[in-house]
Amino acid sequence: MIDKYDSSGWTVLCYCVCIGAQILFAIFAIVYTKFFSAKRYWRMKPTEISSSDYVTPYGAITTKGFLTAGKDQNGFQIALSFFATVMGVRAVTFPAFYASYAGWLGLLFYALSCGAPIVLVALIGPAIRCRWPEACSLGDFVHYRFGPTARLFVTCVVVFNMAMVLLSEYMLIGALFRDFVGSYTYPMITTTALLSLAYVAYGGLYGSVAAHTAQSLLSLALILIGVIYVAVMFRPGLPEGFGDRAAQLGPNALGYSALFLWPCSLT
Repeated sequence: MIDKYDSSGWTVLCYCVCIGAQILFAIFAIVYTKFFSAKRYWRMKPTEISSSDYVTPYGAITTKGFLTAGKDQNGFQIALSFFATVMGVRAVTFPAFYASYAGWLGLLFYALSCGAPIVLVALIGPAIRCRWPEACSLGDFVHYRFGPTARLFVTCVVVFNMAMVLLSEYMLIGALFRDFVGSYTYPMITTTALLSLAYVAYGGLYGSVAAHTAQSLLSLALILIGVIYVAVMFRPGLPEGFGDRAAQLGPNALGYSALFLWPCSLT
């Protein structure tokens, strides 16, 4: 039993749980990729295999299948993948921190801006696929629609944006272990980066969607537990109109500025 006054025991517990979960996610993603690609291969007819852009005659995933997952993921898996992508580690601390000075109005605009891109992709994506079926990425669509120069520009913007998001996620992972666990930042950052690189390098989008599916299901379970706990245990009386924190938590200038800030930055 871990002594509640022994910080080393708390640190060991956090590392074991978090690294263990990361390893299980990686194993699931790799096994899923291996099984799913084999299942897809064996259920295909010889004529389909010879003309497929996603699977080789030997059952291996082609480059196009590696990048696009071969159009085999159902809507539920895609939704969970988007959910995991949008949530991220920043969902643990940032909403509460941001609401402490931008108020509920800023938090509302932030939440809507996080969800809006998913809705836009769901609505616009099928129309783009129908008109340009050969496009398998945003860069391809821009190339077919506006030419190679626009594609290069959009690709640079996308890569820069993804790099910033990735770096911020790693920094927040380290910050959580530094502030809440009381440990160094780099062990968990390194572990997360290496395991993520391993299953994505092995399975491509197959592996990414598989890991996101498992992560989303676990996240939803934890959210459900948190909601039930708060509903049952949270009983303090809240001051009317946020009390002496009305200027920070109610509608304010920062909250109204979020109406422009977050839609521009997140969508």
